[in-house]
Amino acid sequence: MRHHDYADVKAHLDELHRSGTTTLAGSTFQQASAVYSDPAHLRAEHDRLFDRLPYVAGFSSELAEPTAFLARRAAGTPILLARQADGTLKAFLNSCRHRGTEVVWGESGGCTRRFTCPYHGWTYGTDGQLLGLTTNDGFTDMDRATHGLVELACAERHGMIFIARRPGVTLELESFLGPLDAELEAMELGQYVVERTDEIALDANWKLVMDGFMENYHVRFLHRETLSPYIYSDRIAFRPLGRHNRAIHPRNSYDPDSHDCAETFLSQVLISYNMLPNVNIEWAGDHFEIYQPEPDPIDPARCRVKLSLLVRPSERHKTDKWTRNLKISTDIIFKED
Repeated sequence: MRHHDYADVKAHLDELHRSGTTTLAGSTFQQASAVYSDPAHLRAEHDRLFDRLPYVAGFSSELAEPTAFLARRAAGTPILLARQADGTLKAFLNSCRHRGTEVVWGESGGCTRRFTCPYHGWTYGTDGQLLGLTTNDGFTDMDRATHGLVELACAERHGMIFIARRPGVTLELESFLGPLDAELEAMELGQYVVERTDEIALDANWKLVMDGFMENYHVRFLHRETLSPYIYSDRIAFRPLGRHNRAIHPRNSYDPDSHDCAETFLSQVLISYNMLPNVNIEWAGDHFEIYQPEPDPIDPARCRVKLSLLVRPSERHKTDKWTRNLKISTDIIFKED
């Protein structure tokens, strides 16, 4: 929420609060259950969403130093992020050009000046160039200049690292983010750093996780003892932001007459942003919790959820505080939902 939007946002939420209702669509919508269980639908989601839209692969603060790298999976695709000596960032398929083995095995990070494939020892620079082979036998006619790691489009914005999951796909972040771009700038997301990351495997379709963040109708029932005492159910100020959206949830302490500026208003609400295809940003005032449910490559009934906790650099050391805070959130979301 931008400061100059405060009056409009407050007026909308105050109207809902006083009438005891929530933002509603113009009519009911019926969703076929097959979109959560059909393998063909999952394949279409990979093709039309994850292969074509910008994908958040990490955060700039995770690669703060030159030569820093991260090996990650992007909805099943192994990728490699590498900070260059000049401070720019590159992204590659984490796949050796010889036999396809992951050059950096598994998901890990650190600092290095070169990557060596564990299978046959082919070596690549952090710029992706093929530096050396363990033997020239059998490869005398190969052009090394065209056999570097396959590069992916990559860009940093608001502290997030966006990549294209497939070679040849371009990133057009301005049109992709639309009105959300100004929102992310206003809440200074890029000034926060990653305090910790975690990952949880779930026997559930990935969209069910996203669905849970976009309504609080269920709060007073499912979260009767945990969340309901602190946040209103059925009272959301919802706003589309292009293809993305924002939902403002009033806390039970919300008092329309007690605030006249954005700072006070923000202390009485939780703000949730959903960015297509699979990023949920929970703004809790002094930190951000970012949830990324990733579909299984082939099984619609499985997903994994990446969780990143972002805090101000000056509060990164408050480990116990963030441990307690995150446990409350994850216990509610993953044990109850």
